[in-house]
Amino acid sequence: DVGAHIGTSTVYLASLPDYQFVDPETGLALNEEQLKLQMQFAFPELSIVAIEPDAMHAAMINASLGLNGVSQRVSIVEKAAYSADDETVLFHRYEALNSGSSYIQAQGRDSHKAIDLDDKFMEGVPMRTVEIQTIALDSILAQGSHVVLKMDAEGSEVKVLEGARNLFANERVMLVHSEVSAELQEDGSFVCPVLEFLIQHGFAVFCGAKCTEHVPDFSWQFVLQEDVGKFANLLQHHLTDVQAFHRNVLQTNLFGMDLRSSYIMVDRMFSMQYF
Repeated sequence: DVGAHIGTSTVYLASLPDYQFVDPETGLALNEEQLKLQMQFAFPELSIVAIEPDAMHAAMINASLGLNGVSQRVSIVEKAAYSADDETVLFHRYEALNSGSSYIQAQGRDSHKAIDLDDKFMEGVPMRTVEIQTIALDSILAQGSHVVLKMDAEGSEVKVLEGARNLFANERVMLVHSEVSAELQEDGSFVCPVLEFLIQHGFAVFCGAKCTEHVPDFSWQFVLQEDVGKFANLLQHHLTDVQAFHRNVLQTNLFGMDLRSSYIMVDRMFSMQYF
């Protein structure tokens, strides 16, 4: 869980094996029950790494895990996931409103923070800047098998992926749920490096939920290699979420359902309001 913030996804996923997804009115099992069984089948030894550079947020995650009795399933790393280990970067933390919009910046370089038209209310909010250390996913996840990667790094997603080259080269990453942004080029066009990286590494990218609001031309559809430019130019200065499955998942039907249903189920898992 890269950019774990206060642990919304971390706590939910850590609790998933224990949930009983039943409609209290009808007594019928909900779709999440099917998801739970499929997650247990695909990833029987579930463990979660929550990567969050903000000490206060990390403490909140730890407290929430304890309250839910799932601390043993989660490791918390108080560093910034990045392209390499032991670099020093600047962490710009908002002191009010949505602290989840806080972001990191390499020393002496422009910020990776994407311009988000949906986040204008954060303009003028006081910020505090501190130095933090980085770590690469290749180091954190050197051991293990299948990986499900959730990224919400406020513009640093490409740097996170660069630090996971071995994971992707060895085809250990099965599923990615990521916030994506478009970068403006000198010729006025936009590109989307995260989508390009995922597609080049054998992933099929799907646009659902939040993505359908920002890029309606791709609502509940796949974004192919030849579509990335169009997608980026439609997205422009918005941030949105996409899901991506590796070809090995597609070939083995790891989740036990048809492809589109799998995407929609995963999209619901990460997009629903947990609290």
